[in-house]
Amino acid sequence: MSDPLTVQLDVLDGLAAELTALGAELADDAHVSTACGTSLGWSLDGGPGAETAAVGHEWGTVLGLLAGRATEVGATLSAAVAGYRALDRSAAELVAGARGRSAVAR
Repeated sequence: MSDPLTVQLDVLDGLAAELTALGAELADDAHVSTACGTSLGWSLDGGPGAETAAVGHEWGTVLGLLAGRATEVGATLSAAVAGYRALDRSAAELVAGARGRSAVAR
């Protein structure tokens, strides 16, 4: 038998919000990195300019991927919290109905 798992839904929901905000910040940083790399690439002649532009673009790509993942994990956690809360409400309503009382979800 598995050990019980306790989760504080408000804390988990806060983490989801922080991850979503982090994703937005990283997405902004990705655009800035790509733009700066391009600008520096134009400013420098020849090989160094091309390399600088490539690094800026690649770093922007990495930041964009991280942004997407952070946003996805935040959305997944938020959906999980909403699902658990809905199940808790349903369970509270079933128990309360069986006892003839008002439901109180956590």
